[in-house]
Amino acid sequence: MDSLSRSFTTRADTLPAPALPELELEIRDWLARLQYEDQRLLPPGGDKKAWFRAWRGRLYDALGWAAFRGGDYREAEAALVSARDEIHSWGTTAGYARHFYHLGRLYAARGRWRQAAEAYLDAETRGLGSSATPELETAWRRAFGSLAGLDAARDRERARIEDERRQEVLAGRGSRPLPPFTWPRRTGPPLASATLVGSPLVIATWGPDCAGCAAWPAGLEELATALRARGGSLVGVWLGADPAGAGPPRPWIVLVPSDPAVARATLGADSLPLLLVVDAGGRIRYRHAGRAATPPPTRDILLQIDHLSRTTR
Repeated sequence: MDSLSRSFTTRADTLPAPALPELELEIRDWLARLQYEDQRLLPPGGDKKAWFRAWRGRLYDALGWAAFRGGDYREAEAALVSARDEIHSWGTTAGYARHFYHLGRLYAARGRWRQAAEAYLDAETRGLGSSATPELETAWRRAFGSLAGLDAARDRERARIEDERRQEVLAGRGSRPLPPFTWPRRTGPPLASATLVGSPLVIATWGPDCAGCAAWPAGLEELATALRARGGSLVGVWLGADPAGAGPPRPWIVLVPSDPAVARATLGADSLPLLLVVDAGGRIRYRHAGRAATPPPTRDILLQIDHLSRTTR
């Protein structure tokens, strides 16, 4: 879906106007599949509701941008507002922000300068940075007569984004028991998962086949130290056939399961590296995998650990 979405957006940006109606039909066909949540599109382990919603938003953005370039402002606004609602209606700041820039272009073209300024401000602060600044400053001057108040508006928006980000970090995606296992340590006796219950825990899983994993364990040192200060622990799980592949010894336990494929299935490690945040009751409460775990999001994990210490009994 990522390559398809990028292709649609690029074509919406570059095709000559006579070719845009055909592109819009193609995008609508894919939107119908996403609207009816075609299970063949969902990646293994994907969050069904969030996944389909996010990609509908991306395709609505491409549809709206194609309509804008074709001169159909009414259709463009309907699609671009839908893109914003699909991607950001849960208050999350994660993901695609270019639709705010497209909305800004639309509002500016219709002379709605206050709305254009708000959209460009979202585009700048939620991911596009200085590439959206010229249009933001132009719209702000047209709406308010000068740039007075723009820096204060940026500060308010950044504070709101950080608050939304923290809420998203703490929202979680369900709760399930830590699966039972007993795996050899790299050094020392085997360790059973039952012995880990009772204090906060982060399980860090990586292997020889994941991008960015070579230096990844070294990036866990700060997290391990902070967990110890909170009475918790970090446990590593190396999913390689050769235990030596885990790298040099670490000041935290590293497990080396004899059957990495079974261990991977046990932990639900469909994407590596993987960080599981486990509460004191032995339930997995948060999950960071793949790009979301590289580099290790130490600040967010500690935010989650501290939240669990306040709310879990």
